[in-house]
Amino acid sequence: MKNPNDIILEKLRNNGYEFYLSKYFDSGMQLFRKNIGEFVAYGAIIAAIAMSLSFLPTIGSLIFSLISIVFTAGFYFVANNVLREEPIKFEQFFQGFKFAGELILAQVLISIFTFIGFLLLIIPGVYLAVSYSFTSFFIIFMKYSSWEAMEWSRKIVAIKFWPIFGLVLLMGLINLAGALFCGLGLLFTLPYTACITYSAFEDIISNARS
Repeated sequence: MKNPNDIILEKLRNNGYEFYLSKYFDSGMQLFRKNIGEFVAYGAIIAAIAMSLSFLPTIGSLIFSLISIVFTAGFYFVANNVLREEPIKFEQFFQGFKFAGELILAQVLISIFTFIGFLLLIIPGVYLAVSYSFTSFFIIFMKYSSWEAMEWSRKIVAIKFWPIFGLVLLMGLINLAGALFCGLGLLFTLPYTACITYSAFEDIISNARS
């Protein structure tokens, strides 16, 4: 059975969309600041889990690399509620676990494809990593399967690949700066960059719906 969102996404593919880089940094900051305390607290929980798993050599980092996509989805759910001025409850950060199966499967597939891509002279790996940037959103907000979400992300990102590449690069630099301060800065930069990514996706999709 076809997903009703196919119509919206086909419209995007046919008509394209505008991408406003600076706008997403501004709107992402607004979302982050409106709920900064809970964003940082949730980030601290993720950090504590990552540190706990680090005591398990090799397997711990592997486990966290697989489940991190589920935790990151929590930022997106709350950013979505903040944007719509809906009541925020801390447990909403854990809504990503409702989609854990599809999210983790997507993470596995993306990791395999990008790893192979990096083996092939790096550039294909970078292309795939950027292309799959919106995969989580298609799973949690548009109810696609992992593979369908990956494909739609790739198709939609391809329309504005270089601007989105720039977005991903700048967010990576922000998180790198956050990591320099004993990693504590990541408590702020990770939720902020998650809000930026959400703002970009929401703007693209909302314009297609109008």
